Parts: sequence; structure tokens; C-alpha cells
Amino acid sequence: ASQTLLWQSGTGDFFDAANTASNIIIKNCTIDGRGVAAKGIDTNECQECSFIGNQITGFLNHAIDIRGFNNYHNRIAYNRISAPVGALTTGRGVNFREGNWLVVENNYFNIGGAGLRYETCLDARDGGGVTSAYNWYDGCPTAIRTNTSTLSIGDNFDTSAASGVTVTHVQTANNLLLIIAARISAGTGCNFPNACVSFTGSDRRWLQISGWTSDPER
Repeated sequence: ASQTLLWQSGTGDFFDAANTASNIIIKNCTIDGRGVAAKGIDTNECQECSFIGNQITGFLNHAIDIRGFNNYHNRIAYNRISAPVGALTTGRGVNFREGNWLVVENNYFNIGGAGLRYETCLDARDGGGVTSAYNWYDGCPTAIRTNTSTLSIGDNFDTSAASGVTVTHVQTANNLLLIIAARISAGTGCNFPNACVSFTGSDRRWLQISGWTSDPER
């Protein structure tokens, strides 16, 4: 299928929805920040929005930033998200720091390589819960960073270019980290002294891992 080619040649954001919006759909687009633009998609209080089948590349800050306490039921799926040379270490592939449950599924985060990486692929700290399903996390120092209820199912963590952990979870209140059928591809990113999963909390009942495999075995 053909895609719409869009780019931001200035230093601002490509798509900026500053006010509450619902049912925004951005689909089947190539969105290019040309290595100079700030954010690809920046929303505030987005409700039931979908970003599907896009190639998002060349943004120095977050590729997708979903902000606002009242954002909920948003979906990010089937996208390829790449970081440009010179991307900020504070940048994120997907930044989700407030609001209600977010679904991130079947995305490819192409972040690996010197000078080509955001610090975190998916940052869901302080959000209202996140599902990460069947994503390929390629080369992020941290693939998923969270302190809220998080379900990871069928994710592939390619740590070959990573220098840090795969999943970082700081346990707060009754927030569960559940990892099911995850796979680590060949590489050294979470070999000692780096942990594949970093869980900070006194009650390990809130950490559940089932069906974790790696290549090679760790």
C-alpha cells in the first residue's frame, strides 16, 4: 500500500494537538523530522486516538508524546520508529507519562547504533497502565521503563546494541509487572553486570515472568 510522505523541515513538532482531542487517526504515513525537528506526534488529552502503520523517523525529541491526565484508550500499532543521528538521550520512541491505559503493539523500534538512539523506547512511568504486545525493541539502552501496571506479551528485546537493562520497573502501590513469552535476541546488552529486568520494590509478588527465552541462553 502507498504511504503519504510528510516532513517537518523546521525545529518544531510535526503534529501538535495542544488541546483535548478525540478519535484522531494518523495512518499509513511516512513522517520525517529530517534530523532537525523536535517531536513527531505530540498530543495533550488525546482520547481514543490511533497511530497505525506509520514510519516515524528523524525527530530529535520524542517520536510520539502522549501527554495529559485525561488521555485514555489510545493505540499505537504497526509503526516503525527510528531515531536520527544526534537524537537527545532524553528522547523516547513513545513517551506516555500521564493518563489511562495505552496499547502499544506490533511496532518496530529501530533505535540501535552509536549516535542513533533514544534512551528509552517506551516510557510509561506515571501513566495509568500499559500493554506492550509483540513489539521489537532494537537497541534501546532501556526498552520499557515503567512504574505502573504493565503487561508485556510476546515482545522481542534485541539487546545487541544496548548497554542497559531490558525492562525497568519501580514498583509503586499495587502495580503489577507481568512479562509473558518474551524473547531476548542475540547480544550482550543484559549480560552481567546489566540486568535483563530491573525490579525495584519490596514485594516481589507484583513481579510475574512466564515463558522468558533468550538467544543465546542467559
